[in-house]
Amino acid sequence: YYEVTYDANGSRFVLTSPHSADIPVADGGTGASTAGDARTNLGLGTISTQASSSVSITGGSISGITDLAIADGGTGASTAGDARTNLGLVIGTNVQAQDAHLQDLAALSAVSGADTIMVSTGAGTWALESGDTMRTSLGLAIGTNVQAWDAHLDDLAALSAVSAADNIMVSTGAGTWALESGATARTSLGVPATSITMTAGNGLTAGSGGDLSANRTFAVGAGNGITVNTNDVALASSSGGAGLTYTSGVLAVGAGNGITVNANDVALASGSAGNGLTYSSGVLAVGGGNGITANANDVALTDAAASTTNPVDISTGTVSLDVEALTTIEGSALAATDTFYVEDAGVSKGIEVQAMGLRVQTGQTTQNLAAADMNSIMEFTATSTLTLPANATTDLPVGVPVVLNMKHATQELTVTAASGVTLVSVFHPGGGSAASDTIVAGGTAILFKSATDTWCLSGDISD
Repeated sequence: YYEVTYDANGSRFVLTSPHSADIPVADGGTGASTAGDARTNLGLGTISTQASSSVSITGGSISGITDLAIADGGTGASTAGDARTNLGLVIGTNVQAQDAHLQDLAALSAVSGADTIMVSTGAGTWALESGDTMRTSLGLAIGTNVQAWDAHLDDLAALSAVSAADNIMVSTGAGTWALESGATARTSLGVPATSITMTAGNGLTAGSGGDLSANRTFAVGAGNGITVNTNDVALASSSGGAGLTYTSGVLAVGAGNGITVNANDVALASGSAGNGLTYSSGVLAVGGGNGITANANDVALTDAAASTTNPVDISTGTVSLDVEALTTIEGSALAATDTFYVEDAGVSKGIEVQAMGLRVQTGQTTQNLAAADMNSIMEFTATSTLTLPANATTDLPVGVPVVLNMKHATQELTVTAASGVTLVSVFHPGGGSAASDTIVAGGTAILFKSATDTWCLSGDISD
């Protein structure tokens, strides 16, 4: 190349001698003799060799340019939000926002079986369940929570609603069900709609055949019987027959025969004495010289406490004779020689009233007075206390005596009333509540109950 200089004095350009090297970049050249070396020396990449209609950028960055339109391969925006909007990818509107639960669902394995259902586990995750498992989870287990399908139930469901009353559901014999009225159902059951016709020879006496809409005579032959409920049979007057007669309203059982009935099955009308038995004003009486024999459990007695007019106590299921209430026998006052009959080890014994003494109980010690002590002599041989209980605690009879004997030369017996009980004695003439008296050594006193919670004590006592 030639180097040209400007001669200012001569106002001209001067061409120097030629150079054989490449013009340096600093001198406005490329420092190269080839296009490739020139691009390299000038810092030009491969983009400098690309056609304007086909540019490929593989690195670097572009800034300070107008937003690249979507049509040109850009987003038409300079922010991520605007870019998503321009591309139709708005989160929550066009696309689903990221969610941990959706991640759990995405983690479920693909299911090859049919009818598998996705359910929550209750632990913040999801699981897959089969149809059987899901029915159990929903409380719809077939055969346990809900009725299994059945063709017969389908038949029942197909029956039309019935407006008339008394219709009955019956099987048709063809594997289905139907509704029948009462009349039709009676026919199905073989029950006549109105009456039954019976002919003579089938239990009806000759000449009395026909239906049962009118009165008929029904005869039971020998060796036969009739079982009926209470009030189901009405008898017409008839003379004798197999030990049983019914005349003028009286049903009689002949000798050697008997009647077995249920409780309350026999009603007696008032009548005069006859054969030792009378029934008047609700009282059934056995005349003198007669008696009643019954099998075990054949006689039921109504509970009734003893009274002065009824000394027999049948309360609490036990029959006993209340001597305290007994004042008369056969309408007469008790006499000293009147006799009570008792059973002793299966042997009947008679005891006259004047011979009835008090039982003696020896070796008594400190105790509460009890029912077993009534009408007895209680002997004490050592220092003891006898407590008179409140009636609410121990209900002891009024007027029954108890004799207290202190069989010791020096020791004494204390009689004390419980709380709420009054003791009347020479030391408590007006009655002392919860008071005490002492039976002296070797002494005897009598004790009896005079009222509900009042006791009287008299004898060899001290305060």
